[in-house]
Amino acid sequence: MSFAGKAYVVDIEFVWGYQVGIAGLSKSPPTFLYPPPTTVLGAIAEAVGRSEGLGEASYVNIYRSMTRSLLSINMRPLNYIPVRHKDVNRILMVSTKTSKKLGKKTFQYPHPLDLGGSFDAPSRGKTIASPIMNDEPPKLRIVIVWKEPPEIRESRQHVMISPQHIWRIHRLGTKEGVVSVTQVSTYNASQISSDDVVTRFSFPVNVVEKVFFISGSDWVFEAYSDPYSMDPSSVSYVAGKTLTYAVPYVKNPFETPSARVKVSSCGIPLRVGDEVVIGVRNC
Repeated sequence: MSFAGKAYVVDIEFVWGYQVGIAGLSKSPPTFLYPPPTTVLGAIAEAVGRSEGLGEASYVNIYRSMTRSLLSINMRPLNYIPVRHKDVNRILMVSTKTSKKLGKKTFQYPHPLDLGGSFDAPSRGKTIASPIMNDEPPKLRIVIVWKEPPEIRESRQHVMISPQHIWRIHRLGTKEGVVSVTQVSTYNASQISSDDVVTRFSFPVNVVEKVFFISGSDWVFEAYSDPYSMDPSSVSYVAGKTLTYAVPYVKNPFETPSARVKVSSCGIPLRVGDEVVIGVRNC
């Protein structure tokens, strides 16, 4: 069976970086080196909800509509090295506890009469997008391929995701991870007949049989929540429903990491413009 779909190539520019904590760990979680695919889909879901006036309650339905027809989501950094670190952040502490200050009674926090006990200051992981070339902003290029543009039916509204929605992405991860979309291009994606291809974008290693990283290439491996699953990403990650991605790591602005891969029967090699990306099919 041959697959074809609608592809969107999106360039995202960072202000400083992003904060995407790893689910299921302590209150001081480390961050991912690169934004997970589910984080990108969540950013689109928020942009669609805000554009159409649907509100936060509709985000889950929007997200599931996108995963239902998703063929591929891949990325590569254009001009930055991700640098992970942790710093102390003052955050609201949502809890139920007994307060000595309020007469040793149990209250839900945060509480207006005990502001000192309503906050915490854990260290939180962040990823700085450090530019390789100082005269160029740090950017990430993302390719998303759907069998057809997702349709969202919510509150008697019928919405088709379009480039106008993707242009409205304004953050990745937490609200502090402010970004700007600098380019959105659309293509018709088509399946490549050969299962032996060369790609410059991230790919899930679960759907390839062999990988040869071309000389001079640096790649990293991260396990992300399965973006093709209908379950919420935090639930699927904690449950172990993950996909391990190989992601190119750019250290030299004059070299682009690439890999030759042999795609298994569970993968889909797709051509998007002049690029090749690896998608996932149901197996």
